[in-house]
Amino acid sequence: MSTGLRDRQPAGVPIGGEFAVNAHPEALVDLDAPDDEPEAPPVPVHDILADRLPEAVARIEAANKKLARAGIEERFTYTTEEYLKKRTTTEFGIKTDTYELRTKLELNEPSFSYGGWTFVAALDETENGFIARTAPGQSLDGWRPDAQGCDHCGTKRHRKATYILTNTHGDRKQIGSNCLEPFLGVEVKGLWALGYDFEDLSDLESDPDGREPRGGGQSPIPTRDLIALGLAVSEGGAKFVSRAHADEWNKASTMSSVSDLLYGKAKTREEAMAREEIRDRAQGYLTDGTVDAVLASVQTVDTDSDYGYNLQTATAGEWVSPRHAAIAVSAISVWRRGQERAVAKAAIAPGFIGAEKDKIAGVTATVTKVIYTDNPFDYNGGVNTLVLFRTEDNHVVKWFASGRKEYELGDTGTFTGGTVKAQETYEGVDQTVVTRVKFAAESAPEPAAHP
Repeated sequence: MSTGLRDRQPAGVPIGGEFAVNAHPEALVDLDAPDDEPEAPPVPVHDILADRLPEAVARIEAANKKLARAGIEERFTYTTEEYLKKRTTTEFGIKTDTYELRTKLELNEPSFSYGGWTFVAALDETENGFIARTAPGQSLDGWRPDAQGCDHCGTKRHRKATYILTNTHGDRKQIGSNCLEPFLGVEVKGLWALGYDFEDLSDLESDPDGREPRGGGQSPIPTRDLIALGLAVSEGGAKFVSRAHADEWNKASTMSSVSDLLYGKAKTREEAMAREEIRDRAQGYLTDGTVDAVLASVQTVDTDSDYGYNLQTATAGEWVSPRHAAIAVSAISVWRRGQERAVAKAAIAPGFIGAEKDKIAGVTATVTKVIYTDNPFDYNGGVNTLVLFRTEDNHVVKWFASGRKEYELGDTGTFTGGTVKAQETYEGVDQTVVTRVKFAAESAPEPAAHP
């Protein structure tokens, strides 16, 4: 999850147009304003649980429907940004970090302007003074009137609310709600949205009924931490077990071991200490560059396959959902296989086992690859065979054989016939191409039990 910032969007209906019946909206941007004009006040930002965002959006859409019923085209809009919040718990005196996915919701409110006058704030009178509900991009800079008066009718009396307006000349007026229409000369609607209080979104900061943030399988995982823990439980990938092989090998998959670390709880202090040792090893993989190498290896996977595309997608962000964690952690096996291939390639000796037309009888070798290809000259569906061998002194021998040759990987034996046809270099590896081969293969040794 890098975290993503979505474009500002209206909740429910498009933005724009006049916002009151018969109103004539004025531009809110003054091109002649001085460069040292103070910055606009920040717009409200609400920090809520990510999975409760739909509830917040529903409330914003309800407010916008209310504006629409009043004939106002301006709308509340919002932007969102997801992030992970770390939570630290303690088991048997040992600290453990978990994470919850949260969303910062930035609410942008409608602007109000009539005939050159712009609404700045609504003032609510309290026993201790005035509370200002300022419009977006507006500020009273700490100013408050002496009384709840009206500059249009000239009376000062108790009012539920008055409104502060300014014009392009810098004039400021305090107008009572009943005097807005005669002062502006138009019918004013929708002022409930001025400084509209969305503080009720605070109940979305936690689960209903005040419960702790969701844990278990609902918690997201930082991508780098996931890979580091996978490396730690699989001894650097040497003992990586995919979910597909877990049942076959009668072992816990690497992902299930990671899940136990993330979501399980230690039953004893000894178990808690063992978990802490694994986390310490994971930290080592984070700092020594191994995690970065694993994530870089993902880019070598062919995205034409579903697996390759899914793997790159799952590891692209700063966090991974539990649903896709197993795909992401499989990047370790991709990286490990690449490491093994690199080591094997490095072990190959440069050079060839003979010059062209030399005989190869008596050379001992091991089968390292067998590939069957269609024979274009056999209309009965025959195949040809490509066999790669590695000699005892680590030279590569390549044989294109007509027909199907029944060899298994790991078969060892001795060439009893054959001639060097050519010397080639493929992807930086020297290969001796042979023909008319006779190879006396022994049975391949039984594979060692998977760790």
